Amino acid sequence: MKTAISLSIPALLLLGLFSLPVQAATHDWPGSAPCNGTLQACIDGAANGDYIYIKSNSTIAENLNLYDRSLTLRAANGYHPQLAATRWIAITTSSVIGNVTVRVSGIRLLNGYINVRYNGTGTGTYDIRDMDANQITVEAANGVVNATAYNNRITGTPAGINSGLLRFNNRGAELNAEAYFNRVTRASAANTDGAGIFVDETDGASGKVKLLGNVVHGAFNRGGIFVSEGLFSSTTSDFTAYAYSNVVVCNPAASYAGSGVMFTVSNGTMTAQAVNNTISSCSTGVGANNWSGGGGSGASIDGVASSNLIVGAEYGLFLNQPLASGMAAYNDYNLITATHTTNGGFT
Repeated sequence: MKTAISLSIPALLLLGLFSLPVQAATHDWPGSAPCNGTLQACIDGAANGDYIYIKSNSTIAENLNLYDRSLTLRAANGYHPQLAATRWIAITTSSVIGNVTVRVSGIRLLNGYINVRYNGTGTGTYDIRDMDANQITVEAANGVVNATAYNNRITGTPAGINSGLLRFNNRGAELNAEAYFNRVTRASAANTDGAGIFVDETDGASGKVKLLGNVVHGAFNRGGIFVSEGLFSSTTSDFTAYAYSNVVVCNPAASYAGSGVMFTVSNGTMTAQAVNNTISSCSTGVGANNWSGGGGSGASIDGVASSNLIVGAEYGLFLNQPLASGMAAYNDYNLITATHTTNGGFT
């Protein structure tokens, strides 16, 4: 005969406690251990999922490394922490890590950069907001990356012609990125290589990039906002890019440097929408073009170019036919004041 086992209510409650999820801890820095030393020691000593609030207005002479970590690192209310000149924040992973979530906000970097790179086997979720830096880069090297860049102030000079001050790199992964209300500024009035915002998708990349409400100012020879497929890669990518309600002001004295918003493909396909942008003093207002002359036979850009205000440009629209025939068919309600309303590639 089997004997029934009876548990009292306190015993059942005790068993239930063991099934509760571990609650994230909150740490103040500087504060109690593990946050009573350097900020990096605080980061290293916190558990994944924890929150670290920086309660200091002093200059922090450290580089910060969040490797294989899931953490929230924020300025505490009423504080404005900053890293010393040329210091950086690296948020990267190994190739064996699974899901990670990192949020960083409210820190000023003096002539420093923020580098995010996910190379894991799951999903990397990143939220970078209210930061001051010379450059912010988010790279999806594997898996799925969901990234938000919100209300950051980025001032500097791109490292080269295929670089940008706010850059999203997708190396064959799925990247779903949102860049909202960032202010991107060229540090000098002179022309420079690169772009303000550079989206670089290669090697079978997929996903969706949304660029909304950003302000880009300066003479970027690539463009204020430059979205690329297939740069230095023959493997086709297929993704979607939205550019809505951005303001791009090129340098009026720089002889029409760069494009306002440009979409460029090599061999793959892109669904592109440029809607309600304000673009001034650029070489091209809104463009859809290809790398290396004609690009691959299957290359195409489909989408919409609508309701944009383009003033002081050399070319208002540059929609390369037949590559961008889909976008050309949905060109409507644009207000253009330019030397040439369109170029020879648009009919």
